[in-house]
Amino acid sequence: MEIVRKQPLVTYESVSAAAESLANGGQRPSVRAVLGVLGGGSPNAVLPFLQVWKAARPAIKAADVTIDPRIASILAEQISVAVADATRAAEARAADLESDAEAVAEAGRAAEARAEELAAELARVQSENQQLTGRVSALVEEMDQVKKDAAAAITEARADTHREREAAEQARQALARAELRLESMPALEAQVRDLRSQVETEHRARNAAEKAAAVAEAERNAAVRHAEAAEQAHQEFRKSSAQEVGRLTERTDKAEADRDAARKEAGSAREEAAKLRGQVEAFQAKPSR
Repeated sequence: MEIVRKQPLVTYESVSAAAESLANGGQRPSVRAVLGVLGGGSPNAVLPFLQVWKAARPAIKAADVTIDPRIASILAEQISVAVADATRAAEARAADLESDAEAVAEAGRAAEARAEELAAELARVQSENQQLTGRVSALVEEMDQVKKDAAAAITEARADTHREREAAEQARQALARAELRLESMPALEAQVRDLRSQVETEHRARNAAEKAAAVAEAERNAAVRHAEAAEQAHQEFRKSSAQEVGRLTERTDKAEADRDAARKEAGSAREEAAKLRGQVEAFQAKPSR
């Protein structure tokens, strides 16, 4: 298959033909006019070809005028006409040169303005990239801190639960001893009922602490899964970073609230256990009848 090569739009032949056409039509062959005939092109490409064409055209000179020797009376008038024609031609050529220079300068100014726009756009894109990089780094650091805080909260909740279980076991043992004495000491029935109530309270507190620990464990797992999902969805960070940070903040606040609630429940349970131990010790210190 033969490849058809497209001829360049701006050549000396095309520029000179357009200039001749304009000159024959009574128009000045300026850069803008030639571009209009060609239907496009660059002023910088047209200008040198147009200057060569203009330089090759014969200029009207006063010396080229043939004076009729028979009409000496109109010699001065013919010379004046020739000078006027030469002057008009020179002025027209100067106007053409000025118009061509303005067209080229205008194209240069447009190119400079476009270059400034592109430079500003590049600076803006670079600034946005730097901001996004900083946001991603901050989000990753926040994810890591959430993991650490959740793990610490779970460890503390587990330790509190273990201590509460030990306290509950001690309370149950004290209750068993009290029940054994109750068989021979009817007067202690009221104290035993009170001990049972306290043991039930301690049992409820222990259950609450265990539930809080389970909630904290679930929050930690959710935070870990969320962190992994955030790392995989790094490319979609521009669309979801703000929402993701909000959800993480809510989850962190909830984990902290649950942790505080577990601590409060554990503190209450410890106080109840201490009170129960004091009562058991006081009961054991009384002499047997």
